[in-house]
Amino acid sequence: MYRALLFDLNGTLSDTDALHSPAWLNLLARHGVEADEEFYRNRISGRSNAVIVRELLPNLTENEVQGVIDAKEADFRDLATDLEPLPGLLDFMEEGRRHDMRIALVTNAPSANVPIVLAALGIEEYFDEVVLADEVGAGAFVAAKDFTDQKLWALLSE
Repeated sequence: MYRALLFDLNGTLSDTDALHSPAWLNLLARHGVEADEEFYRNRISGRSNAVIVRELLPNLTENEVQGVIDAKEADFRDLATDLEPLPGLLDFMEEGRRHDMRIALVTNAPSANVPIVLAALGIEEYFDEVVLADEVGAGAFVAAKDFTDQKLWALLSE
């Protein structure tokens, strides 16, 4: 019997790519990098912000890389007020509750994005746990998209 439902912030609750894409494309255009939706899908989607910025803007210092990342994520948060839950999400979460399942958000998304997205979707109250990669010192798995340590932590938290 399953005891918990685990969700990532991006892509499992809402179509966040619809907002990450224009945020990235606008940011890159400001830096003279021409990119389109295909470029986004092939070179950006699913990768860590730091890797993307270092690859596409290789002459930046580490402070500048962080500044670019912060600007992109601020652009995303500005757009996030228009997010809607994916079809069936709320029913699925309610079904989990009816079966006494714990519900956790387990993500490597920037911590500032979490309350904005959850509030826009109106689902803050559903989560028993919110586990951020930044808080569990899981830098190694962030790059690899391996959330095993986070998932275990969320399941074991009481």
